[in-house]
Amino acid sequence: MIVIKIGGTSGVNFDSVTSDIAAHVKAGQKLLVVHGGSGETNAISEQLGHPAQFVTSPSGFTSRYTDRTTLEIFAMVTTGKINTLIVERCRS
Repeated sequence: MIVIKIGGTSGVNFDSVTSDIAAHVKAGQKLLVVHGGSGETNAISEQLGHPAQFVTSPSGFTSRYTDRTTLEIFAMVTTGKINTLIVERCRS
């Protein structure tokens, strides 16, 4: 089994990635596809009036601050939008 991780930042070429995925599947390979969604989550959060917040640890590591609303937006974006578009492109 091959695990493919699609990043969640802006600029991912989903047409190219899904074309590669489809080629592997047609070749009979079993795949597990994992994807992020940070870039799109940031954009949708901003549109919904709940912009992304980040915290920085004393050692300098920066992470997203995830409250309940942010978690719900992230779930909506990754499962409702990104995952659906990836499956649609793979099927076509």
